[in-house]
Amino acid sequence: MSNATPPTNLGWKKWVIGSRPRTLPAAVVPVMVGAACASASNPVWWRVSLAMIVSLALQVGVNYANDYSDG
Repeated sequence: MSNATPPTNLGWKKWVIGSRPRTLPAAVVPVMVGAACASASNPVWWRVSLAMIVSLALQVGVNYANDYSDG
């Protein structure tokens, strides 16, 4: 009998670390500034939300692509 510990499933943790959460403000701030500038003319908030989601998705995607190209 061996005393080996069973492998833990930490796959999701690698994905979170790979997304580099510390870089996400670079995606959020421009959308927030744009929404603040547009707030005087009654912006369509679903578009602001969609822009935020797309901005975050692009940032995370670029982070993954960068890690992939680094090897």
